[in-house]
Amino acid sequence: MEKEFFDLKEVCALVKRSSSTVLRWVNAGLFDQPLTGRGKKMLWSKSQLEAWANRYTPPVNTPPVTSPTKQKQLDKDKKRRLAAARASLERHRNAK
Repeated sequence: MEKEFFDLKEVCALVKRSSSTVLRWVNAGLFDQPLTGRGKKMLWSKSQLEAWANRYTPPVNTPPVTSPTKQKQLDKDKKRRLAAARASLERHRNAK
């Protein structure tokens, strides 16, 4: 008899990723939301896992998924560093 539902531990073993990665993928919309099981146990159906496997493309050196709020902060920091570098370069040019 084949299994119809898989818990988080079994899903992690199937996709060869940690539970934190699977949950991060769920939160980012890269992996199907679990079905509600008895209590707080997360379960995925066999059909959900098969559908994901058919559409999944393994990442190639992709950065970790970040939340939109965290991404905004990273973008802000990047702009701030870039502005500081430009200002420093401009001061250096004007000093000559």
